[in-house]
Amino acid sequence: QELSQYPEEVEYLWVPCSFIAPDGPASVQLVTTGAREVGVVTMVPVRINANLKTETVEELVEGKKKRHLHAFQFQLLEVERSLEELAAEGSAAERLGRDMLKTIREERFVSAGGALSSLPAGLSDGTTIFFTVAALISKLVGDARGVRELHAARPAGDYLKEAGYRQLVEEMLEAGEAPLSAMRLWLENEATTIEYLMRTSCFDLHHEYLAFLYRDLRRLSGEQRASRALQLCQLVGLADDEGVAVADAQGWTPLAR
Repeated sequence: QELSQYPEEVEYLWVPCSFIAPDGPASVQLVTTGAREVGVVTMVPVRINANLKTETVEELVEGKKKRHLHAFQFQLLEVERSLEELAAEGSAAERLGRDMLKTIREERFVSAGGALSSLPAGLSDGTTIFFTVAALISKLVGDARGVRELHAARPAGDYLKEAGYRQLVEEMLEAGEAPLSAMRLWLENEATTIEYLMRTSCFDLHHEYLAFLYRDLRRLSGEQRASRALQLCQLVGLADDEGVAVADAQGWTPLAR
């Protein structure tokens, strides 16, 4: 009303492509506003035939957040599937058999910084914890799911800020990679115990895995060194799965930038 050239009138705007069509005979009415007569007005009943669900500004703002959370949920499903495949390919059951801390007393786990409340049900008999590969996968996926829950708690307006949204996307991508790095660290490094993984964030374990690969790289040579170097580049986003340098739309690689 305040934007109209007739501010004393009330205007209703129809969205484009609404396909408004007459819906009954027209009538002539004497319109009044309070005690003031506006005049004789021809009233034409209409019906909207199309574009019945146009989003409001608030719904459009909320939509970007919803799309992000939906993509995040799909990624969590992919992470769980990838962890199960990685465990099968890496003989996780055999690795668990060699783990020195596959069973541990509850008080020792707590004194090391673990939280009994964070463990899946059924792992403990009341005094001793019996870790399983399935419990490890559940814990790693749970770490990633915790990030999604934090994103869900953010106001929709944060998703419209370019820098803030870029950070959210980066966190989502890291949540997709960190659980896999944690599993690989346990499978490849005999010194890492499942007990340690069960009480440590997968994001901290991701960085530990990168450090492990770097230390391993320094002692290798030839083809083994080249293979390990490629793996490191892939994990930090410098190369894709085929070993090709990742470039943006302008052709710039992360190293070039």
